[in-house]
Amino acid sequence: MGYLFDRYPILGKAYALTEKIRNWYDKKNIRKDMDFVERDLYDWFDDVIASKIPAFRAVRRMMEKHYDDIINYFREGHTNAKAENMNGKIQRFMANNFGIRDRSFFFFRLVGYFS
Repeated sequence: MGYLFDRYPILGKAYALTEKIRNWYDKKNIRKDMDFVERDLYDWFDDVIASKIPAFRAVRRMMEKHYDDIINYFREGHTNAKAENMNGKIQRFMANNFGIRDRSFFFFRLVGYFS
């Protein structure tokens, strides 16, 4: 990989940024000091700005938009995966039943389906 990174330095920068965010978003950082976690994330943001790689700028904007949810993961280690799974099931249920016409009857059927 050293030869490849010497020949294409932008690829080396992208690889380093990817590894840095992977190491940061690891389970070992759950329940660590929030100042430490936030400082490392802001350091990564600064590295993204310095790299001038457009794809990472988009990732940075997305992470800034969902900053509170991302940092909240490191407080207790909980995600919203269960809620997203339930939302997907409800969406599939709606698609299989050709949408919603009568809201109260839909909720009646939904409760029966998921109980």
